[in-house]
Amino acid sequence: MGAFEELPEECFVAILSRMTPDDVGRLSVVSKAFRSVADSDTVWNHFLDPKFIDFIIPHSHPSIANAPTKKALYLALSDRPIMIDNIDTRIQLHRKSGKKSFMFAIALPIASDSSRIASPSVRRDGWLEIET
Repeated sequence: MGAFEELPEECFVAILSRMTPDDVGRLSVVSKAFRSVADSDTVWNHFLDPKFIDFIIPHSHPSIANAPTKKALYLALSDRPIMIDNIDTRIQLHRKSGKKSFMFAIALPIASDSSRIASPSVRRDGWLEIET
């Protein structure tokens, strides 16, 4: 593992930022160098879309809004859906892939071009879920 330790941090960031969040978690146990970079905000910024974060933070619980690191923020956003517009809409990150999942109450009228919706599905709990 000594060769890993000699690589510059930028190499680790470049490698990890091209992987899935799940892979980053797995690689963090390979070496101290990987763990240090895998926990850094620089890597987790690649998994958090700034527009998504700017939209979500005002609607989220203070524990999410005040997350100490970007990794903690990512894990909190993937832990449970964030309710938007009272109870009609929920948004959540998929923990393994980082995809955004939008869930709408089944009674909510939705008018959209079907070609813009990648994979809609009605869940058992009566919510319509759309991943982007």
